[in-house]
Amino acid sequence: MPGRFDEGSYVALVSARWAALHRTAFLLTGSQADADELLQETLAKAYAAWAKVCRASDPAAYLHRMLVNEFVSQRRRVRWGRERLGLPSGEAAERSHETSTLDRLQLWAALLRLPPRQRAVIVLRYYHDWTEAQTAAALGCAVGTVKSQAAAALKALRIRLTDAPEATEVDR
Repeated sequence: MPGRFDEGSYVALVSARWAALHRTAFLLTGSQADADELLQETLAKAYAAWAKVCRASDPAAYLHRMLVNEFVSQRRRVRWGRERLGLPSGEAAERSHETSTLDRLQLWAALLRLPPRQRAVIVLRYYHDWTEAQTAAALGCAVGTVKSQAAAALKALRIRLTDAPEATEVDR
């Protein structure tokens, strides 16, 4: 029957892409609980619109785009003022003797302070190693927008990491 929902294709795609989608959600939100919630919201919307999703030329990329769009939309609707659990930067420095660990913690903290669109560009371009064109397609914007958002994000990260007390020479 035309228009009939094919639950098997939904389950197959979600099963195949779950880990990648969850990693992206975690990198965007910065917490396991928020990543779970974001992914659940996205997959519920994908389920409801599955006929449209499965007609896309690349349903997996479509799901990633839905995830990023849901993240950006949530950030617009509600300021995430929830308390974040974690160590203050001074305590983290006292507890760790590994410079590389400190660098990652500082980078992570700086990444979490980026605006949602800039963070999405950085995650897709540099963590997932997507091209500018793939990132633009996923975000529904022009390649030039990806370039400008990436440039602004990298500039902000450089400033924040250079101002950090434990910034390495590579960051300067």
